[in-house]
Amino acid sequence: YQNGGIIGAVAPTSGTEQHMNGDVLNLFHDLVFQDSSLTYGKIFPTLKNYLATNFPYWDYFYKSLTFFGDPSMYPSIYKHKTTDITTSTTWTGNIVIDNPITIIGGSTLTIAPGTNVYFNNNGRLIVDNTLNANAAGLTPITFQPTGTLGDTNNCILFDGSFCTNSVLKNVTLTNIAGIQCKNGGNVTIDSCNILNSINYGIYIYNSSPQIINNTIYDPADYGILCQSSVTYNNSSGIYRNTIRNNH
Repeated sequence: YQNGGIIGAVAPTSGTEQHMNGDVLNLFHDLVFQDSSLTYGKIFPTLKNYLATNFPYWDYFYKSLTFFGDPSMYPSIYKHKTTDITTSTTWTGNIVIDNPITIIGGSTLTIAPGTNVYFNNNGRLIVDNTLNANAAGLTPITFQPTGTLGDTNNCILFDGSFCTNSVLKNVTLTNIAGIQCKNGGNVTIDSCNILNSINYGIYIYNSSPQIINNTIYDPADYGILCQSSVTYNNSSGIYRNTIRNNH
């Protein structure tokens, strides 16, 4: 596993030692593949406590376990997502969206700072409720295709008034179809980098999102395109954005 590893002083041989090593491997697998992954710094004590509880006579084994790497890192595995989000959920690590996924049912999707989200095939993220992707002052959240260049479906779509509380902050989107705000998608897009969008950087239809402090570089079409009844007042607006090389 990138950024971390676990080393035991006793190699798996036979009998109880082999059984104990198998248990550790299975528990480690279960901990790192859950949807809300623990950091290495939380996984490692969990493993040691498990060994101390279940194998008290093999204390030299679990006392000699050593962790190498950054304890604040999440395991670098790829978690494939294929179903809609119906309960509040947190994504961490590396996420692969294999098809269109919708946030529905009053749920909130929180994407932790440093998370990498990949669009595979025609995957897109449709926000009908709340998306909280706020990495302000922390490691950016990234969205990108699994290949070199994304599909025209690969985008973040805010659709409807129920997604109004959604936030994208310190998020980088590269080689995908950008961000769309439709039908009252009055969300906040702040301090984001939209790079090499394969059509518009941000598309707005009948919505009044806050779009501030963003950089939109080299989109295939307009940097920001507004259509239909887009209105702004003192609490919403489009300002302090840098657009370069739009076509």
